[in-house]
Parts: sequence; C-alpha cells; structure tokens
Amino acid sequence: MAQTISAIYENGILKPLQTVNLKEHSRVHLKIEIAEEQEKEIDLYSRLQCVDREELGKWLDEWFRHIGVDVHPIGAEKLQEMMLKEGVHPEDNILSRGIIEMREE
Repeated sequence: MAQTISAIYENGILKPLQTVNLKEHSRVHLKIEIAEEQEKEIDLYSRLQCVDREELGKWLDEWFRHIGVDVHPIGAEKLQEMMLKEGVHPEDNILSRGIIEMREE
C-alpha cells in the first residue's frame, strides 16, 4: 500500500506531518522530493551566498531608514521603559500575565 505524506527533516530525522498508518518498526522505501516552497527558499539562499554581505547590509540599512524603520535593537529593558512611558503595563494584558506566570513557575 502506497501513501504520500509530507514530512520535515530535523536533526537527522524525517518527521511526518500527519498520521502514518504503519505498524511499529515497519520498513519503508522513501522517495524524497523537496517541497516547492522550500525549493524557492533554497534558491534564494544560494543566491544570497554570492552577494557581498557588507554591501547588502548597507543597502538594507539605507532602505529601512528610507521607510522609517529603526533597525537597531534596543533591548528588553529599554522596550519595557518605552512601554511604561506610553502607559502600556504588561500586567494588564492577559497574554502577558500568562507569560509572566509561566516564567515564575
């Protein structure tokens, strides 16, 4: 019986993305085809390998400045300070409270 499934390759192991109807320790034959969207990612990655990263970085910095995006990281403390200054209190947000509770465990 043939099945066509999708899988992801992580840490040397193919992990099915859906249930596979097999008995434990079954041997199978695999034909591996790279998903189309990943082929595009691989192509983009290989193209970027031949780009001068310093020049690309300068170009990206200039582009972000042009569109009004500050690309320099500010750190967690500065972000919290800015949020408090704007009246945003993490403890008022249910999601933030859940994250805070998990961190305190």
